[in-house]
Amino acid sequence: MKHAATPVTNPSAHWPQKAKDARDQCSNWFQTIATETDTAPLDDALKWGQYAWRPTRPRTGSTLRIGWCDKNPNKFMVYVDCKSSLAGTMAELYPHIKNDGSRAMAFDLD
Repeated sequence: MKHAATPVTNPSAHWPQKAKDARDQCSNWFQTIATETDTAPLDDALKWGQYAWRPTRPRTGSTLRIGWCDKNPNKFMVYVDCKSSLAGTMAELYPHIKNDGSRAMAFDLD
């Protein structure tokens, strides 16, 4: 039995403008930093319903994802691969940023 393809949706369609602005700012930062560190180009995609960026060249970096949720409307989330040490390193370097130590960092939208 064939199933109809699920249409790709815009995950930020219902986001508040501050969250959309944070999405755009993160995208610009990720692209700029990837270029400056010779990690570019990045592949833009949707992963698990979230915006994601990953270097197209193998073994040059890790996927970054971003998201917003109406359950925590004043926070903007950045996710890293839970199999990497990135979140733990970020927690050590930036203790003022809310971080679960394994994959998620929460930033205030303000």
